[in-house]
Amino acid sequence: MPRKDRGVLVRALKFEIYPKGKDLETLNAVSQNMRLVWNEGFATRDAVFQEHYAPLYEELRVAKDDAKKEIKRRLVKAFEEHAITAFDQINGLTARRASDNTFASVPRNWQEQTLVMLHGAMTSFMTLRKNGDKDARPPRVKDEGFFSEIYGRTGFAIEDVGEQKYFLLRPGSVGSPMRFELPGYQAGKLREDGLLERFAVKQFTLYRTPRKLSEPGRYFVSVGYEYARPEMKPDISDGRVYVAVGASSLGVYSPQGVEVVDLWRPDKYWKPKIESVEARMKPLTKGSRKWKGLAEARQKMFDILAKQQRQHHAEVVQKLLRLGVHFVVTDYVVRSKSGKLADHNDVERRGSLGLNWAAQNTGNISAFVAKLTVKVAECGGSVTKHKLPLADVPRFQGHGHCNKKAMVRSLRSSYLANETALA
Repeated sequence: MPRKDRGVLVRALKFEIYPKGKDLETLNAVSQNMRLVWNEGFATRDAVFQEHYAPLYEELRVAKDDAKKEIKRRLVKAFEEHAITAFDQINGLTARRASDNTFASVPRNWQEQTLVMLHGAMTSFMTLRKNGDKDARPPRVKDEGFFSEIYGRTGFAIEDVGEQKYFLLRPGSVGSPMRFELPGYQAGKLREDGLLERFAVKQFTLYRTPRKLSEPGRYFVSVGYEYARPEMKPDISDGRVYVAVGASSLGVYSPQGVEVVDLWRPDKYWKPKIESVEARMKPLTKGSRKWKGLAEARQKMFDILAKQQRQHHAEVVQKLLRLGVHFVVTDYVVRSKSGKLADHNDVERRGSLGLNWAAQNTGNISAFVAKLTVKVAECGGSVTKHKLPLADVPRFQGHGHCNKKAMVRSLRSSYLANETALA
């Protein structure tokens, strides 16, 4: 078990809330406070980046190979001397709250969590930059007139009132407590998981879509909770399930034999319709009444596409779980950079027989594997990723669906050979 593994499963439930009147005013006031916290924290971090890091990155961009090592050494030193931590900025809230009653009107923890999110975004950006990703984009300021997400680990609760469950939000002195009823499915899911060992509700995120306040919108809450991970079931080699993952189909090798399972592609239906709407939007003035109507229709299509994809993934995962709980799946590492798997300029990677074919629609692939990983963990199983041997790729003929049986057999052989070598 990894050192940081606490032996729990982390889950989240999302539901819509319907704030009105004073509740709506309070949420908007809290959002404005969160926007201020983010922007002030970002301004401090951005000033350090522009003064101490950006000039070195510019030098690195134009430097010759023999000079890059020294520039990288100076970058490391700059990070050591000028790095801003989340702890530093959270400590700074004490003086800020003491000097401004309006700023201090919301729970401190919500402000702290906003700074934690900013730290995560900035750290991700800096890591990409350190690793040479020139296209990495930094976080940005939050604009006036947009709803800022509200994050919190305190100041909320899940309440039981008779047979109903409610989400209770305590916004501090900025407004009165708010109570929103949970829908039936989410209430039932929390009630069911609440019976598990070490169950605890840990945090919430409250957001609006669309974020622009001048447009009609809907409000959602995502509640994060955890419970003890079920005891791991024995991983018996003969009971393992191997899955060669593709965008449109899966090759499956299980104790019940080898088969190909279709992954329905709702994008094949919706993408032409979306592109048709986009073509109609192109000659229009952005922000015009007709443009907004088409943009709304386009977004609805994307929403339906995503919902259909999630639903089908859930159905396929349930089918796979009837075959076993320990899985080995194809590992695709895709970065659209020069020389990487999705680099279309590489002649050997082009066409239906090239590696680019396997890299297509990897968002769909990764979403499916993530869904499988979540559900397998709840059953005491595991998901192990293993790279398909590159030497085997040229011998696969035809489209991916026809190749899946050969690919999953190759995946299994390679994994077992690697397991034997490590034994």
